[in-house]
Amino acid sequence: VLVNWLCDLESEVPDCKLYFPRLAVDRLTGIVYLAGMLGGVATWDPVDGFQTLVENNIEEPTHVFSAVDHLDGGGLFALGQDQTTGVVGIFTFDETTATWGLVGEWPESFHALDNFAIESETGDFYVTLHIGHAQEVWRMVADGSYASQLFTTGYVNETRRFFDLGVLWDQK
Repeated sequence: VLVNWLCDLESEVPDCKLYFPRLAVDRLTGIVYLAGMLGGVATWDPVDGFQTLVENNIEEPTHVFSAVDHLDGGGLFALGQDQTTGVVGIFTFDETTATWGLVGEWPESFHALDNFAIESETGDFYVTLHIGHAQEVWRMVADGSYASQLFTTGYVNETRRFFDLGVLWDQK
């Protein structure tokens, strides 16, 4: 067990530093990032142990994230929604200011975004999503300025779901 903690949401004062964390690893440094579903961020490494950078605010979350990934040498990214603006997209974490910033707004508001991976050479984002029973894979360029569909299953049935995605090659 890397880190173990309890979160009692029934308590009058919930003690939740991270709520349903998602994990991402910087393979260059070995730092493990834990991003909470509600915008919190922590790190773990063998030297410094567990460090909370941003705590979740359960009553007024800043963001809601479905997935996180780390671009080696390039930062922590998350897929989700800014709760202040309502914008859905890909966000990056600024460790200096301990804030999330928008990389790119998702072009279709009716998409249910599931997961994503980052291609390490270009920094492009590959996103899995679903619309009803249709499963799709999209690509958003690294600067967030453009996104388009790469693959769809069509509206076949609900048993075909893309829950994860990995980029297995680097394009040079």
